[in-house]
Amino acid sequence: MPEDHEQRKECAKEFQMLWDRLGDGDKKFDEQGREIIEHGKQITGLQVNIDNLIKSMDAQTKSIWGMVVTVATIGIGFIIWFIQNQ
Repeated sequence: MPEDHEQRKECAKEFQMLWDRLGDGDKKFDEQGREIIEHGKQITGLQVNIDNLIKSMDAQTKSIWGMVVTVATIGIGFIIWFIQNQ
């Protein structure tokens, strides 16, 4: 800080506190920026995992429907066969 005039000690002390707080604020801002980037990476990872889970659940749902249709078809075929053999 340039000293081209006289400054009272209490004013100099207050200004120094302000400059210190501004310096700390810059550090905190940088920290928050890094945290935001890290959280963004974590969110992206979660999105990928959720997308994979949804795809897997979709495939399982199709498999279950296939099994249900197969069991129903076999049941109907059995009933028709049973009635014809009576």
